[in-house]
Amino acid sequence: MDGGPVEERALPVLPERKSSRPVRRSGGLLQGPDRVHSRRGRWPFLNRPSQRPCVPLPRLAGQVTLRRLAPEDLATFQAYRRDPELGRYQGWTPMPDAEARAFLAQMHAAGPLHPGAWFQLGIADGQSLQLIGDIGLLLSADGSSVEIGYTLARSAQGRGLATLAVREAVALVFECSVASQVLATTDARNHASIRLLERIGMQRVEESTALFRGEPCVEITYAIAKTDT
Repeated sequence: MDGGPVEERALPVLPERKSSRPVRRSGGLLQGPDRVHSRRGRWPFLNRPSQRPCVPLPRLAGQVTLRRLAPEDLATFQAYRRDPELGRYQGWTPMPDAEARAFLAQMHAAGPLHPGAWFQLGIADGQSLQLIGDIGLLLSADGSSVEIGYTLARSAQGRGLATLAVREAVALVFECSVASQVLATTDARNHASIRLLERIGMQRVEESTALFRGEPCVEITYAIAKTDT
């Protein structure tokens, strides 16, 4: 594992996580799939009058663009979400086409970042705008931080695109809200995801044990504060 040994602590065994969310806890990327579901964070609703206006989408970040998902993304979306290796550590499972189409339409029309609800952004090629992955953002009920999770198609991995996209999503959160921190939790076996989170400046803040799909695992939570960016 990159980043040196992890401090060993006596940790309670948590109940198995069962995700009913249509979004990722975090994504499969680079050399392997990844679950980076973020811990329940807290950050404010972006459209409150007391806050800065949200930067509109699409949002260009070098070779990638963050944009809304759309029903037209169905074939590409389903192709990478049906990749069993990519989904190995993910909180989501593949959806039937009808369910996926409805989800894409919902995200296309959704207002950004309602407390307690996931908002899914597309990661697209910066030139063609072809979908190559997605990022999930969860605004907490008390509005003080956000969970972030991500998935990048294996065909787009190995070029630093996930790093660009996640870094830009964090920047968007801090620019468009008064959020104080962004959180992400990844499986300790997902070294690629750990490297990504550390590359963008996130700090390891917690470890916990859990059952994921019937297997014991260690989850590592990372955080980045607005003052660190």
